[in-house]
Amino acid sequence: MSADRRTSDLLTARRLRAQHSVVGVDGGGTKTQAVILDSNQRVIGEGRAGPSNPMRVGIANAATCVREAIDKACVMAKVRRDDLLAAEIGLAGARRRELRERMREALSTLGIADIEVVTDADIALYGATDGAPGIVVIAG
Repeated sequence: MSADRRTSDLLTARRLRAQHSVVGVDGGGTKTQAVILDSNQRVIGEGRAGPSNPMRVGIANAATCVREAIDKACVMAKVRRDDLLAAEIGLAGARRRELRERMREALSTLGIADIEVVTDADIALYGATDGAPGIVVIAG
């Protein structure tokens, strides 16, 4: 098998893996963390950036940090943003619907087809309960 053929096969395999991958983001007042999962729910990339609470740093700065964290995760996972199926962006300070809509609009240039912006409480509760009813306390 030629080197060109092996490279082509490797790129095809990466592309298929990427097409079934999703990214989750936890953004707060001090840092933003992005994690990319493959179709088997294995972590294949992680990235960190500065704060992304839009109430504290503004919409543009928050979107920049979310983008930076996702880009770093993509580099580690060896995928492109536009290969990702969906993104769940949980942000501190995004309680109001209007603010979440403005963040979604600011993030629409990421090239990810399906972007959902929720509060950090939403992702914390889901992470703690796997979607079952429960209570979460965020204290710092």
